[in-house]
Amino acid sequence: MDRSWPADEEVRAHAIETALASPRPARITALGHRSDSVTYLVNERFVFRFAKEARPAAALQVETRLLPELAPRLPAPVPELRFVGQTSTGLPYVGYPQLTGEFLTADRFSTLDADARLRLLDELAAFIAALRDTDLEMARGLGVPELDFPAVFRADRARFQAELAAALSAADAERIDRQFASYLSDAANFAYEPVLLHNALSVDHILCDPLTGAIRGVLDFGAVAIGDPDYELRHVARAFGLSVALELAIRLGHHDRSRLVDKLDFFVAADGVRLAMRGHERGDQDLVRAALSSSRAVSR
Repeated sequence: MDRSWPADEEVRAHAIETALASPRPARITALGHRSDSVTYLVNERFVFRFAKEARPAAALQVETRLLPELAPRLPAPVPELRFVGQTSTGLPYVGYPQLTGEFLTADRFSTLDADARLRLLDELAAFIAALRDTDLEMARGLGVPELDFPAVFRADRARFQAELAAALSAADAERIDRQFASYLSDAANFAYEPVLLHNALSVDHILCDPLTGAIRGVLDFGAVAIGDPDYELRHVARAFGLSVALELAIRLGHHDRSRLVDKLDFFVAADGVRLAMRGHERGDQDLVRAALSSSRAVSR
């Protein structure tokens, strides 16, 4: 441990060394800093993830309770939580043996041959299907939140109108508000059977074999929730394109292509609007512009 680290890093390093009962300073390398958590590789063997504030702390505690129940039911590896605790400041952390593989980026996906892509989609569909088969009463009992989609997106729309719309061009503001209105006004968008969602199946949470594309692990269940099964596909649509998301949906038994396309367009747009509002709060206009660009319809 580097004793010149800032105080919060010192606190986390102390928690790691205490958890490992290490007789000598652990080799700690930062893997990633997000707004809500920070992750470290320890001794080239373990990954430790720390919540940075109260809201993600609650989510991490849900993940801690849920993952041991899910792991035996899932067809791909997920973090095996060997270490669960709190720092001296009261924020939780987890530690688990590092899962091997490379992140499933769009570039990596594009380099796979046709057969490897199909196998990967089969594996990803099997993983999502296993999540969907999870008993929801069990999940609720462990604290998994249930998303009220009309309420969530009505609140997002109201916040957009109050905080961001005036800072945009009239055309952009009208386009975004029209997307919210179209989604919210169609009751059929909410006629679904809720399922357990990973809710963050993005390129930095899926590990694969770089040569074969085989899924080696799925990370970070901190956003896990109960809700609309179509919502799970939005990250796939954004990263790999709408056609790939639709191929995955077919494997999952989805038959209403037109409605799914419209919903994925909206879900991707809404994610971009949330990110734009975060950039607006911070005064980061580059983030606002990038987020608004990502809020446009997913690639066909």
